[in-house]
Amino acid sequence: MNSTSPPTAVKNSKLQEGFQAINFGEPDVEDSVEVCATEVSVTPSAGNHESGSSKVKVHNIVDYTWEERFHTGQLLAVHMGGILIAYGIKAINKTVGVVRVVNRQTDERALIKGMEGAVQDIAFAHIPKEVILACVDHNGNLFVYRVVEDCKFRLTCELQLHILPDDEYVPQPGDFYRVIWCPFIPELPDENEDEDVQEAAEDVAWLLALSRGKKVELWNIKMVTKRHSTGPVKPGKVKMGYLEINEHQKPIVDAAFAPDGTAIATASLDGEIKFFQVYMQNGKKPRCLHQWQPHKGEPLSSLFFLDNHKNYNPDIQFWKFAITGAKNNSELKVWSCESWTCLQTLAFKVRPDRPINLNASLDLASGYLLLSDFHHKILYVLQLYTNNSETSAAIISISEFLLPYPILSFGIVNAGIQRFKSDNLEEICNDENDEESVLGVLVRMYLVQPKSLQDCQIAFIPPKPGSFDKSTIKYQADEPVHVNGDLSASNPNLQELPANHSSLHLNLMTPDAFNSPVKHETSASSLIKSHTEETSYSNTTTLVASPHSPEETENNLLTGVEANVTTVFGFASGGSSPSREVQEILGETSCFYKETDEIPPEQEQVDMPSPKEKTVWPEIPMLRATEVRKNEEQTQLRRSVNQTEASGGGDAEVWKTTQRLETSVSSMIHITNSLLQAFEEQAAEVKQLREEIRQQNMLLEIDKIISHNSQQQMTLLEKVLASKENKHQQEALASAVSQSVINFLSSKVFESVNKEISSTVVPAVNNQIESLKHQINVEIDQKLSATDHLLKENIAKLVHSKSVMDVLSAATVSSLTPVISQCYKEYFTNVAVPSFEKSCSTMFSQINEIFSKGSKEFVSALDAQSQRISEKNREQSVQLQGLSDVLKNS
Repeated sequence: MNSTSPPTAVKNSKLQEGFQAINFGEPDVEDSVEVCATEVSVTPSAGNHESGSSKVKVHNIVDYTWEERFHTGQLLAVHMGGILIAYGIKAINKTVGVVRVVNRQTDERALIKGMEGAVQDIAFAHIPKEVILACVDHNGNLFVYRVVEDCKFRLTCELQLHILPDDEYVPQPGDFYRVIWCPFIPELPDENEDEDVQEAAEDVAWLLALSRGKKVELWNIKMVTKRHSTGPVKPGKVKMGYLEINEHQKPIVDAAFAPDGTAIATASLDGEIKFFQVYMQNGKKPRCLHQWQPHKGEPLSSLFFLDNHKNYNPDIQFWKFAITGAKNNSELKVWSCESWTCLQTLAFKVRPDRPINLNASLDLASGYLLLSDFHHKILYVLQLYTNNSETSAAIISISEFLLPYPILSFGIVNAGIQRFKSDNLEEICNDENDEESVLGVLVRMYLVQPKSLQDCQIAFIPPKPGSFDKSTIKYQADEPVHVNGDLSASNPNLQELPANHSSLHLNLMTPDAFNSPVKHETSASSLIKSHTEETSYSNTTTLVASPHSPEETENNLLTGVEANVTTVFGFASGGSSPSREVQEILGETSCFYKETDEIPPEQEQVDMPSPKEKTVWPEIPMLRATEVRKNEEQTQLRRSVNQTEASGGGDAEVWKTTQRLETSVSSMIHITNSLLQAFEEQAAEVKQLREEIRQQNMLLEIDKIISHNSQQQMTLLEKVLASKENKHQQEALASAVSQSVINFLSSKVFESVNKEISSTVVPAVNNQIESLKHQINVEIDQKLSATDHLLKENIAKLVHSKSVMDVLSAATVSSLTPVISQCYKEYFTNVAVPSFEKSCSTMFSQINEIFSKGSKEFVSALDAQSQRISEKNREQSVQLQGLSDVLKNS
């Protein structure tokens, strides 16, 4: 098909089937471009810029240095309310990771420790009233915490569950971990519903998936904590609240739960998305419901379902549309999950000198998809469109914003349409009736760049619908030809042909060529002729292009319908009289519509072409009714002659005379009708010519009036220009004269003023200053002497004042008492007591030594004395013995 062929309508009225190329590297391309084709190619900017876009406003929250590399998981998580954020960092002088939780309103912070490696992924649960945070470290340990705020707004993190990897799990190179919560949407409470049923329904919000390489672990946190407390637990030890999926060939990169928690979809590097049923009660292996290769086996990077989790509508079916990303999200596809058909494809061109690695995130309302290009330092905002009634979804605009640094991770707070002041996109307009305000897109997010965590706000005006030049869209040659539906409606017998029909292999031309009177047979007329040849009518007519006006085409179209109806009724009246047949041929029955008759609505809808047909699509010429009536008349006359010859009875002369009269009457009627029709056509042509002449005369009059007015305006304009030129010359002359006078006077006045100042003003001023200086010195001396004397007296009185002395003494006592007591205490403790102890020790040792020495001397003296006494006693005993012997002898 030629690239200039008319656009083909698709289900989404905002898109056209074809190829659209967007090149942000060109200097004249805006940063926001409308997307209006089903196949889109995006060429990013070169990425060698130094500064970022002025529409991206950032504010530093935390200064910290993160490792500058592409992260598959999230370093940052934002709670649903946008008040609490959590981010992963490394502990100081350690290799283990920690998680910091921050309240952006109160600036209160909490720290989560206990991890064995760097943080790999982090996510908040989709629970508005509670803050549940899950994070996984480098070794595959999963931690689930509840963040609580006390009455003093202080944050505390309470461990809910600690999950260890299974003993059989062996990490493989290239494996990574992802944490995905179930996007639970609470239903309206039912008064008749049991509390246990409501509690079981709310437990779905505690359902999460943890990917470990090719395996996905499904955990119901509440169910597990009821039986195992806070853990740590391993998957093999849990019977209730745990399921395992291990049916992919390569690592799993993303997953998504159904809002009711009954199903999960997993996306893997093997190029497949698989849907599994989730039922925790029986503990059976999840059943695979569907598997799908959205990108023909290319490695997948992300999976998003376009469900509105911000403004929930229970009447809208979930998982109706999806967006899949492949090749590091450089190729995106929009899908209808009802028919599994691709609605749109958007691909980023990869430059040979720089790869493309895109992180993707979807806002809660599924209205905006954000992509951050790590290597090119670019942020893309893709605006999404969904129409559930028409079963259509598409990317309708793409915006590129340059950044001064790459984004490592980000979390969206809110994204949507906002009213701004017309002259300032940084100021939000709250007055909806302000006529000068403009509608724009406001994106609030938090981002992690290599050197800091920042609060980011992006405000921009999206492209207006129809702003893109649709003539640049290329249409693929292998697409089937879709003729406008109004053409088939003009003939209800036209049936749609199969795609491989030979009549569809056409070279369609531009819409201008369709209306050209030079072409004798257009492709559309050939197409209609091929349709007509397959209809059930017995009389086939060849459709020939005719260079008539649209009004004549419309009349011919109606006349053609009359001819078809006439043919049908003519064949049905084969047994009637010739006069009746002639009457029917001339259109005197009620089966035909005259020009003045009102056409029924059904006939209008079928036969009347729309105004758009007249200007865009080819005209459909028909045979005139006079030709059809002439053929019918000849047929009926031949039939009557044959009937007369076959009868063979009665008066031949009378019958011949009657036949001649009927023939004459028929021919006269035919001639009269032809003349009447010719007169009517001539009258219509005369009327048209008169109208054209009147329009031409009117145009001539208008031209005369316009030329006269333009001549008057030109004369007036010349006068105005001449007066303005004279005025300008006068102003220039006056300006030159005034400038000359100013220059001359300024020089003269400057010299005169200098002379006067030097000769008169300066001596007078010096005299006055000298006298004033002398007076000031005298007064200052007097004031200083008086002040000095007064200060001395006051200070002396103040010092000798009893109250001052009491205050000073009390202050001295109060200030010195603790110091002196402390000094005494320290002195006794450090100096006096040790010295006294040392002296006492020396004294006691000396006393001991002296006492020991005296004791020894006393003992020795006592021994000597006892020996002397014993010797003396011995001598006395000898004397007594001798005395006793003497006495005995005597």
